[in-house]
Amino acid sequence: MQLPERYSVKWDLSFAEALRVCTEPSVPGFYHKNPFDPVRPIIQPGVDAQIYRNWLREHEFLPHRDAKMWATIKEIWLSYISATSYFPNPQLAPNEGFASGKGAAVVLGKGVKAESLVDMERRFSQQLFRKMKISREMQLHYEHLDEFSEAWPLEARRIVNRCTNGPDAGPVLGMNEPGQHARLMRCSSVLSCMISFLLYCKEAELLEDMGLNLDHEQAEDIMDILTGHVFPGQAFLNTRELVMMTLDADIDANCQNNILLWWIGVLIKSAVETSEMEIQTGTASHDVDGLDFISRGRFANNHMPMDFDLNDKLDAIIHFAKIAILNEPPRTLSQSGKDTDLDVVIEDIDKLDISWIRDGRLRPVGQTGKHRLNSPGWEKVFRQLQTSAKYGLDSPESVVGRLCELLRNTNCQRATLSHE
Repeated sequence: MQLPERYSVKWDLSFAEALRVCTEPSVPGFYHKNPFDPVRPIIQPGVDAQIYRNWLREHEFLPHRDAKMWATIKEIWLSYISATSYFPNPQLAPNEGFASGKGAAVVLGKGVKAESLVDMERRFSQQLFRKMKISREMQLHYEHLDEFSEAWPLEARRIVNRCTNGPDAGPVLGMNEPGQHARLMRCSSVLSCMISFLLYCKEAELLEDMGLNLDHEQAEDIMDILTGHVFPGQAFLNTRELVMMTLDADIDANCQNNILLWWIGVLIKSAVETSEMEIQTGTASHDVDGLDFISRGRFANNHMPMDFDLNDKLDAIIHFAKIAILNEPPRTLSQSGKDTDLDVVIEDIDKLDISWIRDGRLRPVGQTGKHRLNSPGWEKVFRQLQTSAKYGLDSPESVVGRLCELLRNTNCQRATLSHE
């Protein structure tokens, strides 16, 4: 993996000058070659905010009631996106905070540790490489699951979609038709940003400063991703397992002990705060003042999709959960020992024609192959899928179940107000 041609450490710029270089209109964003939609409201103005605030309070998102902690998160995020940008700067992302773990007050350059230019360049290039690798691995995993989901029977895809969208929902569809890849990239980035940001903060011992109180095992799961980059292929598995682990249903999970719920809290808090700022100013601004670069704001090589509203980001997490759970049964059942009944399932999936994806064609109407659904293997898979989908997608305890309830509440509120 090579550094981009435009990569340049801006070691001699002040804080304000470095911020200007990374945010000026001429700086290409990460998605400039994959345009999507124009800027839309992050949340529905005057409709969603109170529902989202209630969710943050119910799920014990500490920065919701601690303004200093929320400011810390925004400051560390700015340090992270600078350290992993094309134009890193020691004033935006100094080294001392990440050597001592003292928190955002140091991270923002109030005591930059003496650091040689060589060491600085090495630190920044390593941070950028790590983010690029995690982003690529998450995108490949998301793409693989999304493509593979098209090989499943329509009946199976209806099961997972009806757990989240209601009893009349059709089959879950992947983002595999022409023109949909730009959206898929952004969906995968919602999760890869979480992983690489948390890894950046865990290495600096800053998680508690941001309201995350993980037990030893959870914290080690994050560091396993860092260790995995030493061994080819292991980082991919660790990244996948970390995301799958956070999707598990747990009645005691909240924004303090579950990294995915905490990340959702960050996305919601940013969306509500930024939306209120836009209402006050009367415009969806990309000016630097007041922006957190989580919901709005151009910043060089920031992978967070600014043209996604909050529902888009939440839907990206839900869609990943659906296609991940859809593809779990054969792997789970095979772990219990050799089962020849599953051979039929594997053969049926392998035979299904999904060449339309690689050929860049539209999705064929209906099923593009035959599955022997009455076979013992498929019956086992459907039983397992029903259980997994109910537990992971429809349970009020699960992360996705809570997300779906949140989206249903906002949609009901919008429908009610539209008829008044």
